Amino acid sequence: MSSHSEAPEISKDPVAGQHGPLRVHQPRQPNKVTLIANYIPRQQPAGGPNFFEFGDDVLYEIHVDNNGDGNADVTFQFRFETKLTDTGANDTFLYNTGQITS
Repeated sequence: MSSHSEAPEISKDPVAGQHGPLRVHQPRQPNKVTLIANYIPRQQPAGGPNFFEFGDDVLYEIHVDNNGDGNADVTFQFRFETKLTDTGANDTFLYNTGQITS
């Protein structure tokens, strides 16, 4: 399901909403392209320390049409698994407590 956040169905599952994938051609490497996808786009850095997470039950996909016929020629699929690890001595509701190392 992909839509803008005000659409009735995606408003029930905001972590599954994907807003406008972009492709960026590399001028110095014309045989390469960068794909950018934006999920939960209205989050701001100052809105932390807790942000929405990717949905553990969502299959995220980016479909690429290479020949302009409106059908996907390549599909990239992503699944995420949230793991809460408290690197400090205190139990906390924060999931954002330590350095990201991988």
